[in-house]
Amino acid sequence: VNSTDGSAMEHFINALLSKFVATLITYPIQLIQTRQRWSKTPDKTTNEKKAKQQRWFGAATIHDLTEIIQQQGVLGLYRGLESKLMQTCLNSTLMFVAYEELVEFLTRLLR
Repeated sequence: VNSTDGSAMEHFINALLSKFVATLITYPIQLIQTRQRWSKTPDKTTNEKKAKQQRWFGAATIHDLTEIIQQQGVLGLYRGLESKLMQTCLNSTLMFVAYEELVEFLTRLLR
């Protein structure tokens, strides 16, 4: 399949769907990474800092996943997904369509 096959709308839909699926699959891991980074952030007060350090040293990805599921249910793994979908899907889709249109334009220009 040639990269110039298809219309801009087909490229748009393909890029949108692929990024949507990829974000759905990877979002829970991104959420866990964010939580783990947040737990490493030192606070001003000693008690809060010690509590976060204790949590960080004992926290593993599986532990955090099960903690979220127990406290918030499976849908808790997808809290905040809407804004992430808007950001990543729109950005990736526009970049992909622009790339495909540029390739098509340059291909016609160089023929």
